[in-house]
Amino acid sequence: MTPKEKHLITFQNISIMAHADGEFREEEIRLLAEMARGMGLSQDEFGEIIENVDKLDFIVPEDEEECEHELRMVVLTMITDGEIDPREYKSLLRFAKQMNISKEYVDKVIDFYLHKQKERLQNLAVFHNLYLVAIADGEIDDKEEALLLEAAETLGMMQSDLDYVYENAANLELIIPEDEDEMEQSLRNLIYMMIIDGDIDDREYKICLSFAESIGYGEEKMLQSFEWSGAL
Repeated sequence: MTPKEKHLITFQNISIMAHADGEFREEEIRLLAEMARGMGLSQDEFGEIIENVDKLDFIVPEDEEECEHELRMVVLTMITDGEIDPREYKSLLRFAKQMNISKEYVDKVIDFYLHKQKERLQNLAVFHNLYLVAIADGEIDDKEEALLLEAAETLGMMQSDLDYVYENAANLELIIPEDEDEMEQSLRNLIYMMIIDGDIDDREYKICLSFAESIGYGEEKMLQSFEWSGAL
């Protein structure tokens, strides 16, 4: 079997998993498109599988090592949005059984990648908020762009996530972290982005203040953070 044939099998399997709940969500399509590009699939090959996914079934790889790799790929697809739909989980267990992989092993893989996915979504939120501050005044100067590039690299951002933020910025709102320490760190990051160009724009200030108020800070407490001069 050629590498291309293996990629087509993997892409069919992950597409079936993404569609196990009866639909492709936006984040799933973005992930599938990125995976297809990474596998070297053409737009026609991508489209054919996506359009006919409800008529397809899982394909079991030829050996045990490939089965474990396939399991990881479909699990990653299943948890793209950080949640597990019961229909997706049921479909995953069916595929695992076909590959002679136990439910216990499946659950361990899910737990591992859920943790990784939580980190990814947290990093996406950090970049998302920084970008909203950077574009609040209608333009991104060189220092702001450099900070965004540094943040993307430090956070290990996927290109598909970056593209999503860039393309949908006009419709995005601030994301408020759940952890108190993350709230404070995020506020400091936003303030750092606001002041990095040496000028405080009213629109940028309003976004930082809105974030501060969302985490229970008043304007006075937010202003205390202006003395902070760290990096991400």
